[in-house]
Amino acid sequence: MGDITIITGNLGQDGILLTKLLKEKRNKIIGISSRLKPHFKNSSTTNPVHQYFCPKISQSFIAKIIQEHKPTKIFHLATVNGPASVMSDAWQKQNHKKIYEVHVENTRNILEIIKDLDPQIKFIFAGSSKMYKLRSMYSTIDENTKMDGEGIYAQSKIEARKLIDYYRDEFAINAGTAILFNHESKYRKSGFLFVEIAKQINDVVSMKRNRIDLLDANIMADWHSARDTVQALEIISQQNKLTDYVVASGIAKSVREIISDYLFDRNIEIDALPQISVEESLVAKQQTRVGNIRKLTELGWSCKISLNQIIDEIREVV
Repeated sequence: MGDITIITGNLGQDGILLTKLLKEKRNKIIGISSRLKPHFKNSSTTNPVHQYFCPKISQSFIAKIIQEHKPTKIFHLATVNGPASVMSDAWQKQNHKKIYEVHVENTRNILEIIKDLDPQIKFIFAGSSKMYKLRSMYSTIDENTKMDGEGIYAQSKIEARKLIDYYRDEFAINAGTAILFNHESKYRKSGFLFVEIAKQINDVVSMKRNRIDLLDANIMADWHSARDTVQALEIISQQNKLTDYVVASGIAKSVREIISDYLFDRNIEIDALPQISVEESLVAKQQTRVGNIRKLTELGWSCKISLNQIIDEIREVV
């Protein structure tokens, strides 16, 4: 038997993939989720050995779980997130209590109980590239870059990471933050960019449409596969002393480039590529977030799954 591992948010994209990976390594999985079942099809094979439904992770709740199962690792992946079309400033303001509860209060409660019960439990928190403002595509973000992200979601992730730093420094908690850049898979919900790309490519292939229409196709970002993400999380968790790691591809690509490369590589002909908003695309050419993955690659990690492979996988299920 491998490690005993708690995964919060285990029925989301990253939780499903991490559960599958760790079960292959014979880990005993304890899943904690605020939802009763996954949003995704064909995920029943990733069900953990023990599943708990918990809208809020209180100190008494997590203490009971830790005392009962005696985990060696906790991956805190639970998040309040969605596609860009949903995560507007207005939506974040409307849901600010839930965002802070999941990202900050739950993190504090878990850390406090780890401190009291077993400081050697490894704790890995899912941070976000949104903890940083957009910047020049020639300026990369590493583990020491100043966190200057704006908005409630970004600020809640920043506050959670600062909590982790505090508990690690003051109480010798074995904890770290994985700073996750855009990562995609077939377990993304409708509305996320790669899902919309895959849907429209399927429509082109089936001759339901002859063009792909996505606004702001010149927007650039650092994308990689969520399957590579969970491999990184597992490698990070194997380190004796945890710290922070950027998890990214280290390469910025525009939406237009992603689609063009895929269509060319898969020999799919199309009349028109995505439409763009000229005013916004001029800004997009100059600003993005690109991760510096030097520290993580020193552990032997690299992106192994291409963006084209991600689109192939999503096309099979949408």
